[in-house]
Amino acid sequence: MKKINIFKEILLYVASLFILWFLMQSIIFSKEVIADVRIGIMRCINVLIPSLFGMMAVSEIILKTGLYRKISILFFPFYKILQMPAGLFSVFILGNLAGYPVGAKLLSQLVKNGTITKETAKNMAVFCYNSGPAFVIGTVGIAVYQSIKAGIYIYASCLIANYIFAIGFSLVLKKSYKKFKTDKEKIKLSSEVLVSSVESSGKSMLMICLMVTAFSVFTSVLKTTGIFSFFNQPLIEKTVMAFMEITNVTSFTGNYTLMPLICFLISFGGICVLLQVKAIVRESFSLKTFLLMRFPVSLVACFVNIFLIKIYPPSITCIKTYSFVQNNLKSSLFSCICLIFMIIIIFFQKSTGNSEKDML
Repeated sequence: MKKINIFKEILLYVASLFILWFLMQSIIFSKEVIADVRIGIMRCINVLIPSLFGMMAVSEIILKTGLYRKISILFFPFYKILQMPAGLFSVFILGNLAGYPVGAKLLSQLVKNGTITKETAKNMAVFCYNSGPAFVIGTVGIAVYQSIKAGIYIYASCLIANYIFAIGFSLVLKKSYKKFKTDKEKIKLSSEVLVSSVESSGKSMLMICLMVTAFSVFTSVLKTTGIFSFFNQPLIEKTVMAFMEITNVTSFTGNYTLMPLICFLISFGGICVLLQVKAIVRESFSLKTFLLMRFPVSLVACFVNIFLIKIYPPSITCIKTYSFVQNNLKSSLFSCICLIFMIIIIFFQKSTGNSEKDML
Protein backbone atom coordinates (compact mmCIF):
# COMPACT_ATOMS: atom_id res chain seq x y z
CA MET A 1 0.00 0.00 0.00
CA LYS A 2 2.87 2.37 0.85
CA LYS A 3 4.45 1.79 -2.55
CA ILE A 4 1.16 2.68 -4.26
CA ASN A 5 0.80 5.87 -2.22
CA ILE A 6 4.40 6.89 -3.02
CA PHE A 7 3.74 6.24 -6.72
CA LYS A 8 0.61 8.45 -6.59
CA GLU A 9 2.57 11.22 -4.86
CA ILE A 10 5.23 11.08 -7.56
CA LEU A 11 2.58 11.25 -10.28
CA LEU A 12 0.92 14.26 -8.62
CA TYR A 13 4.30 15.98 -8.32
CA VAL A 14 5.10 15.34 -12.01
CA ALA A 15 1.61 16.52 -13.04
CA SER A 16 2.04 19.73 -11.01
CA LEU A 17 5.39 20.43 -12.66
CA PHE A 18 3.90 19.79 -16.10
CA ILE A 19 1.01 22.20 -15.43
CA LEU A 20 3.44 24.92 -14.29
CA TRP A 21 5.62 24.32 -17.35
CA PHE A 22 2.56 24.41 -19.61
CA LEU A 23 1.37 27.73 -18.14
CA MET A 24 4.81 29.29 -18.60
CA GLN A 25 5.02 28.11 -22.20
CA SER A 26 1.52 29.37 -23.01
CA ILE A 27 2.56 32.82 -21.73
CA ILE A 28 5.91 32.84 -23.54
CA PHE A 29 4.32 31.74 -26.84
CA SER A 30 1.06 33.61 -26.32
CA LYS A 31 1.08 35.00 -29.88
CA GLU A 32 1.20 31.51 -31.41
CA VAL A 33 -1.36 30.17 -28.94
CA ILE A 34 -3.81 32.97 -29.78
CA ALA A 35 -3.42 32.26 -33.50
CA ASP A 36 -4.06 28.51 -33.01
CA VAL A 37 -7.07 29.18 -30.76
CA ARG A 38 -8.54 31.33 -33.54
CA ILE A 39 -8.00 28.43 -35.97
CA GLY A 40 -9.73 26.09 -33.49
CA ILE A 41 -12.71 28.44 -33.18
CA MET A 42 -12.97 28.73 -36.96
CA ARG A 43 -12.95 24.92 -37.22
CA CYS A 44 -15.88 24.84 -34.82
CA ILE A 45 -17.78 27.45 -36.83
CA ASN A 46 -16.95 26.14 -40.32
CA VAL A 47 -16.70 22.38 -39.73
CA LEU A 48 -18.17 21.07 -36.47
CA ILE A 49 -21.32 23.15 -36.04
CA PRO A 50 -22.55 22.79 -39.68
CA SER A 51 -21.81 19.04 -39.78
CA LEU A 52 -22.90 18.09 -36.24
CA PHE A 53 -25.46 20.41 -34.66
CA GLY A 54 -28.33 19.71 -37.07
CA MET A 55 -28.02 15.94 -36.73
CA MET A 56 -27.68 16.21 -32.95
CA ALA A 57 -30.91 18.19 -32.71
CA VAL A 58 -32.79 15.83 -35.06
CA SER A 59 -31.51 12.78 -33.14
CA GLU A 60 -32.67 14.30 -29.86
CA ILE A 61 -36.12 14.98 -31.34
CA ILE A 62 -36.37 11.41 -32.67
CA LEU A 63 -35.49 10.05 -29.22
CA LYS A 64 -37.77 12.31 -27.17
CA THR A 65 -40.79 11.88 -29.44
CA GLY A 66 -40.40 8.08 -29.47
CA LEU A 67 -39.95 7.96 -33.24
CA TYR A 68 -36.79 5.90 -32.74
CA ARG A 69 -39.05 2.86 -32.14
CA LYS A 70 -40.49 3.18 -35.66
CA ILE A 71 -37.69 4.15 -38.05
CA SER A 72 -35.85 0.81 -37.77
CA ILE A 73 -38.64 -0.95 -39.71
CA LEU A 74 -36.89 0.18 -42.91
CA PHE A 75 -33.79 -1.82 -41.93
CA PHE A 76 -35.48 -5.13 -41.07
CA PRO A 77 -32.79 -7.59 -42.33
CA PHE A 78 -29.93 -5.69 -40.69
CA TYR A 79 -31.23 -5.64 -37.13
CA LYS A 80 -32.49 -9.22 -37.40
CA ILE A 81 -28.93 -10.37 -38.17
CA LEU A 82 -27.83 -8.63 -34.96
CA GLN A 83 -30.79 -10.10 -33.04
CA MET A 84 -31.35 -6.55 -31.86
CA PRO A 85 -34.71 -4.94 -31.01
CA ALA A 86 -35.90 -2.59 -33.75
CA GLY A 87 -35.99 0.36 -31.36
CA LEU A 88 -32.34 -0.06 -30.41
CA PHE A 89 -31.18 -0.46 -34.00
CA SER A 90 -32.29 3.11 -34.63
CA VAL A 91 -29.79 4.18 -31.94
CA PHE A 92 -27.12 2.30 -33.91
CA ILE A 93 -28.17 4.15 -37.07
CA LEU A 94 -28.18 7.58 -35.40
CA GLY A 95 -24.89 6.87 -33.62
CA ASN A 96 -23.29 6.21 -37.00
CA LEU A 97 -24.93 9.10 -38.85
CA ALA A 98 -25.16 12.01 -36.44
CA GLY A 99 -21.54 12.34 -35.27
CA TYR A 100 -19.18 10.99 -32.61
CA PRO A 101 -20.84 11.85 -29.26
CA VAL A 102 -24.45 11.39 -30.39
CA GLY A 103 -24.60 7.61 -29.94
CA ALA A 104 -23.28 7.85 -26.37
CA LYS A 105 -25.67 10.74 -25.68
CA LEU A 106 -28.69 8.72 -26.85
CA LEU A 107 -27.63 5.63 -24.87
CA SER A 108 -27.13 7.77 -21.78
CA GLN A 109 -30.62 9.21 -22.17
CA LEU A 110 -32.16 5.73 -22.57
CA VAL A 111 -30.40 4.58 -19.39
CA LYS A 112 -31.76 7.59 -17.49
CA ASN A 113 -35.25 6.83 -18.82
CA GLY A 114 -34.96 3.21 -17.65
CA THR A 115 -35.47 1.94 -21.20
CA ILE A 116 -32.18 0.01 -21.29
CA THR A 117 -29.76 -1.27 -18.65
CA LYS A 118 -26.29 0.11 -17.99
CA GLU A 119 -24.84 -3.18 -19.24
CA THR A 120 -26.59 -2.78 -22.61
CA ALA A 121 -25.42 0.82 -22.97
CA LYS A 122 -21.85 -0.09 -21.98
CA ASN A 123 -21.56 -2.65 -24.79
CA MET A 124 -23.57 -0.79 -27.43
CA ALA A 125 -21.34 2.28 -27.02
CA VAL A 126 -18.59 0.30 -28.78
CA PHE A 127 -20.36 0.29 -32.15
CA CYS A 128 -22.68 3.32 -31.80
CA TYR A 129 -19.76 5.68 -32.35
CA ASN A 130 -18.77 7.17 -35.68
CA SER A 131 -18.08 10.44 -37.41
CA GLY A 132 -20.98 11.89 -39.35
CA PRO A 133 -20.91 11.53 -43.17
CA ALA A 134 -21.07 15.32 -43.54
CA PHE A 135 -17.66 15.63 -41.87
CA VAL A 136 -16.01 12.60 -43.51
CA ILE A 137 -17.38 13.00 -47.03
CA GLY A 138 -17.96 16.74 -47.17
CA THR A 139 -14.89 17.88 -45.23
CA VAL A 140 -12.20 15.17 -45.17
CA GLY A 141 -12.96 13.80 -48.65
CA ILE A 142 -13.01 17.24 -50.25
CA ALA A 143 -10.31 18.96 -48.15
CA VAL A 144 -7.79 16.11 -48.33
CA TYR A 145 -8.54 14.30 -51.62
CA GLN A 146 -10.82 16.70 -53.54
CA SER A 147 -12.94 13.59 -54.05
CA ILE A 148 -16.39 12.60 -52.81
CA LYS A 149 -15.56 8.95 -53.52
CA ALA A 150 -12.59 9.02 -51.14
CA GLY A 151 -14.80 10.35 -48.35
CA ILE A 152 -17.38 7.63 -49.02
CA TYR A 153 -14.65 4.95 -48.84
CA ILE A 154 -13.49 6.20 -45.43
CA TYR A 155 -16.99 6.54 -44.00
CA ALA A 156 -18.12 3.15 -45.37
CA SER A 157 -15.05 1.46 -43.83
CA CYS A 158 -15.84 2.88 -40.38
CA LEU A 159 -19.52 1.91 -40.70
CA ILE A 160 -18.73 -1.66 -41.80
CA ALA A 161 -16.27 -2.07 -38.92
CA ASN A 162 -18.95 -0.98 -36.44
CA TYR A 163 -21.46 -3.40 -37.94
CA ILE A 164 -18.94 -6.26 -37.70
CA PHE A 165 -18.45 -5.53 -34.01
CA ALA A 166 -22.21 -5.22 -33.53
CA ILE A 167 -22.51 -8.79 -34.88
CA GLY A 168 -19.76 -9.94 -32.52
CA PHE A 169 -21.36 -8.27 -29.51
CA SER A 170 -24.80 -9.71 -30.37
CA LEU A 171 -23.82 -12.88 -28.49
CA VAL A 172 -22.95 -10.88 -25.37
CA LEU A 173 -25.99 -8.63 -25.66
CA LYS A 174 -28.59 -11.29 -26.48
CA LYS A 175 -29.94 -11.42 -22.90
CA SER A 176 -29.61 -7.66 -22.42
CA TYR A 177 -31.65 -6.97 -25.56
CA LYS A 178 -34.56 -8.89 -24.01
CA LYS A 179 -34.66 -6.33 -21.17
CA PHE A 180 -35.34 -3.53 -23.64
CA LYS A 181 -38.69 -1.99 -22.74
CA THR A 182 -40.78 -1.91 -25.89
CA ASP A 183 -43.62 0.11 -24.42
CA LYS A 184 -46.55 1.17 -26.55
CA GLU A 185 -46.53 4.85 -25.71
CA LYS A 186 -47.90 7.20 -28.33
CA ILE A 187 -45.58 9.36 -30.36
CA LYS A 188 -45.12 12.65 -28.48
CA LEU A 189 -45.02 15.64 -30.81
CA SER A 190 -45.11 19.08 -29.22
CA SER A 191 -43.40 22.45 -29.33
CA GLU A 192 -41.81 21.69 -25.93
CA VAL A 193 -40.05 18.64 -27.39
CA LEU A 194 -38.67 20.72 -30.25
CA VAL A 195 -37.43 23.51 -27.96
CA SER A 196 -35.92 21.18 -25.32
CA SER A 197 -34.20 19.09 -28.02
CA VAL A 198 -32.60 22.14 -29.61
CA GLU A 199 -31.60 23.48 -26.17
CA SER A 200 -30.03 20.17 -25.12
CA SER A 201 -28.17 19.86 -28.43
CA GLY A 202 -26.97 23.45 -28.12
CA LYS A 203 -25.48 22.76 -24.68
CA SER A 204 -23.72 19.63 -25.96
CA MET A 205 -22.46 21.55 -29.00
CA LEU A 206 -21.06 24.29 -26.77
CA MET A 207 -19.21 21.73 -24.67
CA ILE A 208 -17.75 20.10 -27.79
CA CYS A 209 -16.56 23.46 -29.18
CA LEU A 210 -14.99 24.40 -25.84
CA MET A 211 -13.12 21.08 -25.77
CA VAL A 212 -11.82 21.63 -29.32
CA THR A 213 -10.69 25.15 -28.39
CA ALA A 214 -8.97 23.86 -25.23
CA PHE A 215 -7.12 21.24 -27.28
CA SER A 216 -6.04 23.98 -29.69
CA VAL A 217 -4.18 25.58 -26.78
CA PHE A 218 -2.61 22.25 -25.80
CA THR A 219 -1.42 21.31 -29.29
CA SER A 220 -0.21 24.87 -29.93
CA VAL A 221 2.10 24.72 -26.90
CA LEU A 222 3.42 21.33 -28.03
CA LYS A 223 4.18 22.70 -31.50
CA THR A 224 5.80 25.96 -30.41
CA THR A 225 8.03 24.29 -27.83
CA GLY A 226 9.51 22.09 -30.55
CA ILE A 227 8.39 18.73 -29.14
CA PHE A 228 7.30 17.53 -32.58
CA SER A 229 10.67 18.46 -34.11
CA PHE A 230 12.09 15.50 -32.18
CA PHE A 231 10.44 13.17 -34.72
CA ASN A 232 11.66 15.25 -37.67
CA GLN A 233 8.79 13.81 -39.73
CA PRO A 234 5.82 15.99 -40.82
CA LEU A 235 3.64 12.87 -41.23
CA ILE A 236 4.21 11.83 -37.61
CA GLU A 237 3.39 15.34 -36.44
CA LYS A 238 0.15 15.40 -38.43
CA THR A 239 -0.79 11.92 -37.16
CA VAL A 240 -0.18 12.84 -33.51
CA MET A 241 -2.14 16.10 -33.94
CA ALA A 242 -5.09 14.24 -35.49
CA PHE A 243 -4.84 11.53 -32.81
CA MET A 244 -5.34 14.23 -30.18
CA GLU A 245 -7.93 16.35 -32.05
CA ILE A 246 -9.59 14.77 -35.09
CA THR A 247 -10.30 17.96 -37.09
CA ASN A 248 -6.50 18.17 -37.64
CA VAL A 249 -6.91 15.26 -40.08
CA THR A 250 -7.71 17.86 -42.76
CA SER A 251 -4.02 18.84 -42.74
CA PHE A 252 -3.08 15.58 -44.51
CA THR A 253 -2.12 15.69 -48.19
CA GLY A 254 -4.15 13.80 -50.81
CA ASN A 255 -2.04 10.64 -50.92
CA TYR A 256 -4.20 7.52 -51.37
CA THR A 257 -1.61 5.33 -49.63
CA LEU A 258 -2.42 7.27 -46.45
CA MET A 259 -6.17 6.62 -46.67
CA PRO A 260 -6.11 3.57 -44.32
CA LEU A 261 -4.25 5.68 -41.73
CA ILE A 262 -6.81 8.48 -42.06
CA CYS A 263 -9.57 5.86 -41.79
CA PHE A 264 -8.01 4.56 -38.55
CA LEU A 265 -7.86 8.09 -37.11
CA ILE A 266 -11.46 8.86 -38.13
CA SER A 267 -12.70 5.62 -36.54
CA PHE A 268 -10.72 6.31 -33.35
CA GLY A 269 -12.02 9.88 -33.13
CA GLY A 270 -9.16 11.40 -31.17
CA ILE A 271 -8.50 12.04 -27.48
CA CYS A 272 -10.56 15.23 -27.56
CA VAL A 273 -13.67 13.37 -28.78
CA LEU A 274 -13.19 10.60 -26.19
CA LEU A 275 -13.17 13.25 -23.46
CA GLN A 276 -16.35 14.73 -24.97
CA VAL A 277 -18.03 11.32 -24.78
CA LYS A 278 -16.96 10.98 -21.14
CA ALA A 279 -18.34 14.45 -20.35
CA ILE A 280 -21.69 13.62 -21.99
CA VAL A 281 -22.10 10.16 -20.44
CA ARG A 282 -20.85 11.21 -16.96
CA GLU A 283 -21.97 8.43 -14.60
CA SER A 284 -24.78 7.02 -16.76
CA PHE A 285 -22.78 3.90 -17.65
CA SER A 286 -19.18 2.65 -17.71
CA LEU A 287 -16.94 3.47 -20.69
CA LYS A 288 -14.31 0.81 -19.95
CA THR A 289 -15.47 -1.56 -22.72
CA PHE A 290 -15.82 1.33 -25.15
CA LEU A 291 -12.25 2.53 -24.49
CA LEU A 292 -10.76 -0.98 -24.59
CA MET A 293 -12.39 -1.75 -27.94
CA ARG A 294 -11.62 1.58 -29.63
CA PHE A 295 -8.28 0.44 -31.07
CA PRO A 296 -9.55 -2.95 -32.34
CA VAL A 297 -12.55 -1.32 -34.05
CA SER A 298 -10.27 1.29 -35.65
CA LEU A 299 -7.87 -1.39 -36.87
CA VAL A 300 -10.74 -3.33 -38.47
CA ALA A 301 -11.89 -0.11 -40.18
CA CYS A 302 -8.33 0.34 -41.47
CA PHE A 303 -8.23 -3.20 -42.92
CA VAL A 304 -11.70 -2.82 -44.45
CA ASN A 305 -10.48 0.36 -46.13
CA ILE A 306 -7.42 -1.45 -47.54
CA PHE A 307 -9.74 -4.17 -48.86
CA LEU A 308 -12.06 -1.63 -50.53
CA ILE A 309 -9.15 0.20 -52.15
CA LYS A 310 -7.78 -3.04 -53.61
CA ILE A 311 -11.15 -4.14 -55.02
CA TYR A 312 -12.33 -0.71 -56.22
CA PRO A 313 -9.32 1.62 -56.57
CA PRO A 314 -10.50 5.21 -56.04
CA SER A 315 -9.97 7.78 -58.74
CA ILE A 316 -9.34 11.46 -58.09
CA THR A 317 -12.39 13.51 -58.99
CA CYS A 318 -11.74 17.20 -58.39
CA ILE A 319 -14.85 19.20 -57.61
CA LYS A 320 -14.05 22.89 -57.17
CA THR A 321 -17.54 24.12 -56.36
CA TYR A 322 -18.72 21.19 -54.24
CA SER A 323 -17.72 22.71 -50.90
CA PHE A 324 -20.05 25.66 -51.49
CA VAL A 325 -22.88 23.39 -52.60
CA GLN A 326 -22.27 21.06 -49.63
CA ASN A 327 -22.73 23.88 -47.11
CA ASN A 328 -25.91 25.07 -48.78
CA LEU A 329 -27.30 21.54 -48.92
CA LYS A 330 -26.64 20.96 -45.23
CA SER A 331 -28.37 24.21 -44.27
CA SER A 332 -31.30 23.47 -46.56
CA LEU A 333 -31.67 19.91 -45.27
CA PHE A 334 -31.83 20.95 -41.63
CA SER A 335 -34.23 23.81 -42.43
CA CYS A 336 -36.53 21.40 -44.29
CA ILE A 337 -36.49 18.91 -41.41
CA CYS A 338 -37.35 21.67 -38.91
CA LEU A 339 -40.16 22.90 -41.15
CA ILE A 340 -41.62 19.39 -41.52
CA PHE A 341 -41.53 18.84 -37.75
CA MET A 342 -43.22 22.20 -37.07
CA ILE A 343 -45.98 21.38 -39.57
CA ILE A 344 -46.53 17.96 -37.92
CA ILE A 345 -46.61 19.57 -34.45
CA ILE A 346 -49.20 22.17 -35.48
CA PHE A 347 -51.30 19.49 -37.22
CA PHE A 348 -51.33 17.22 -34.16
CA GLN A 349 -52.10 20.10 -31.81
CA LYS A 350 -55.05 21.22 -33.94
CA SER A 351 -56.38 17.69 -34.40
CA THR A 352 -56.17 16.87 -30.69
CA GLY A 353 -57.56 20.21 -29.58
CA ASN A 354 -54.54 21.23 -27.47
CA SER A 355 -54.69 24.53 -25.64
CA GLU A 356 -53.15 27.71 -27.00
CA LYS A 357 -50.24 27.54 -24.54
CA ASP A 358 -48.96 24.45 -26.37
CA MET A 359 -48.85 26.27 -29.69
CA LEU A 360 -45.64 27.74 -31.08
